[in-house]
Amino acid sequence: MASERYGRRILWLMATAGMLMFLSITTLVAGLFAELYIKAAGLAVVPMLFLFFACFDLAYSPLFLSYPAEILPFQLRAKGIAVTLSVDAIACFFNQYVNPVAFSAIHWKYYIVYIGCLSFFLVSVYFLFPETKGRSLEEVSRIFDSSDIQGVEFRDSSTSTDEKEEGAKDRKV
Repeated sequence: MASERYGRRILWLMATAGMLMFLSITTLVAGLFAELYIKAAGLAVVPMLFLFFACFDLAYSPLFLSYPAEILPFQLRAKGIAVTLSVDAIACFFNQYVNPVAFSAIHWKYYIVYIGCLSFFLVSVYFLFPETKGRSLEEVSRIFDSSDIQGVEFRDSSTSTDEKEEGAKDRKV
């Protein structure tokens, strides 16, 4: 697997940088075709989009669920995956219903919106995504453990509720 060989962070960075590069080229050639009617530029749009999606498949497809599951602590993993899937559903809705309207209105210039999004993602990945290659789940959790985090209460799963209640009764006596 590429994520084990090269590392997840590197895949995120390579994929996002590649997507940004190919979408920028797509925007350029789509603009040249639309404004100057250069047929070769119009033909270049399709392979650029294929290369864009090849970069997408490098990291975004395989790491979409596995990376959050790997970095989230056990107590938050289910909720984190639920948030991930909810954001994905909203993005799919947006892509299905908003993109066609926007492309109809501003044509090739709409790619610039996604260039901005990818630029933001590239900076976010660079500064916020830790490398998890070769680390156990416990080592990954230490990256995120901080005494500065407030408002999150973790239960000690090693003792049962009955044992905790008995311990509380013993302390009162």
